[in-house]
Amino acid sequence: MENSSPSSTIYSSPPSSRTGPVMAETDPETASLHRAAILGESVPGDLSSDFTIRCTIRGIRHHDGFGAELMEHQQLPLSIKRALNARAIMGNRIPTAMDTPEQTPYCFWYPDIPSEDTLRQLLRHDLGKSMVYQVGRACAAGGYPTLYKELNLLPDVSIAEEARDSTASGSKEIYDSIVQEPCRYAVMDDYSRTVRGTPIPMAFLNGNTCTRSTLSRKKVIYNGSIDSSYLSEPVLDITEDWNLDVDGVPVNLQPISQETLGLLYSPLPLDLPNVDKDVLILMAAWSGNIDRYTRLRRERMIPGERECVIRGIYHHTFFAKWCHLNLDSTFYKHVHARFLMNNDLSWVTDLTPDDQLPEIIWHPNLASVVTYQELHRRKPIMEEQVAVALAKGGWFWQFSKLNPAPTDRVWEAASGCSDRRFAEFLDKKESEMQVPMDPEDFQRDNSLDGETYVISSEYLFQDHSLLYRELSLHDLGVESPFEQLEREGKGLSSAIGTIGFLLLHVSVTPRIQVPQDCVYMDLVTVYRRGPYVSPEDRKRLGCWPDPHRPPGGYRRLGNGHEGTFAEGGRT
Repeated sequence: MENSSPSSTIYSSPPSSRTGPVMAETDPETASLHRAAILGESVPGDLSSDFTIRCTIRGIRHHDGFGAELMEHQQLPLSIKRALNARAIMGNRIPTAMDTPEQTPYCFWYPDIPSEDTLRQLLRHDLGKSMVYQVGRACAAGGYPTLYKELNLLPDVSIAEEARDSTASGSKEIYDSIVQEPCRYAVMDDYSRTVRGTPIPMAFLNGNTCTRSTLSRKKVIYNGSIDSSYLSEPVLDITEDWNLDVDGVPVNLQPISQETLGLLYSPLPLDLPNVDKDVLILMAAWSGNIDRYTRLRRERMIPGERECVIRGIYHHTFFAKWCHLNLDSTFYKHVHARFLMNNDLSWVTDLTPDDQLPEIIWHPNLASVVTYQELHRRKPIMEEQVAVALAKGGWFWQFSKLNPAPTDRVWEAASGCSDRRFAEFLDKKESEMQVPMDPEDFQRDNSLDGETYVISSEYLFQDHSLLYRELSLHDLGVESPFEQLEREGKGLSSAIGTIGFLLLHVSVTPRIQVPQDCVYMDLVTVYRRGPYVSPEDRKRLGCWPDPHRPPGGYRRLGNGHEGTFAEGGRT
């Protein structure tokens, strides 16, 4: 999604298709084998690759009978044994080789649900407490309230979320029986695929369950043309197959539901509704909301979360302090930037490692000029960052006294100053240098941009006048483009989106509607053409109260072009 819009159009029609990853697989033969395994067409001969194992597991789970011959192999990976046993259970067969926990699958209710009779037979094998809760989870998915009651389980929130997600007739009874309990527990842990030996009491439904609908929707698309090395394990992987598929819409391109968007500006209920909470996590971090972020965050960060946390750190001191106390040391340099802009240098000591020194120390606000001077005295290696901050602040005398090297970043900051003395100073310094600087010193380090992408992009791209009919996680642009481009092989323009599109989407009154056959409406063009909007379209476009009827009537726009809004002309 681009950050600028055509000045002549209000609406934009959707492209013919929204594509996912397009980066080429380094080995076409391997790609073909992976695809065949996912589709359940042929079993790979070499199972030494972890990704090949994931593809094979996917084929086993979704195609009954596929890979059955593998059970005869002596050195078969345990994850494949678990997949074969899960497939047998889902096919209403009791596995014969499931004597140890290492051979027992965590999930055996997706993509198919075993019958109630099969689950009863499974319980007779006395596979321990874990299996009882797993059977209870399958009851929630399949709608077997009678068997569920016989299990006499603690009211587990994961089973409740699975039951709420299910459309089976008996699932609601299971859900109601759990949520009405005064104390509920977190027993099943989908992140680690384990059943807790010590359940966590006073638990609420918090979207930490990988339900069947989640598995159906949040697929990792592998279409044979993407390098498997750019795919990563999902945060929730209860099926151990990365939820791979060869077709479908990647989750980051799927529209964010209105129910989810509504939770962005509403207090969170004790029991989170059945929504994908990823965007809630991202925006809690982006806005520096400690309470929401600590409640919603997952066991490891989701794509884009790191960038949003960095943005939250830069803009919110209290959130920065929480991150300093609770997150790993890779966030320290961003925390230090926030503290520095508060004029705090207590963190700068001789023992402060260079990788904890910040890069951007002037946004969203400047520190005192004396603070920057003292920072440079303590850490001369920070000369470039201090020089940029001095240029941003317009402190020429201190800038000239610092006498910085004319690096690319310093030049960029000086060129943006209304005071031309900064650029003239660097020009003169370059001309006086007897030995030219190494050209590499003038080149920007993309790793810096990747680390601080959200910070720099929100500073550079502030024109968000496009009202999109639907938004996806990809459209928010919270991921570093360098990381995203490597993974998806996309052009830079399609990777740069901004949170501003989401802020506008939430701000606009519901009466303003983007037509179903269009992607977005350009509000700047709407405002510019306000006097020429016909009465029947004013309310829909938000041109209210009615402007006066223009002298020339509504037949022609001021620029003389005719047509419709969608075509860039008059209504």
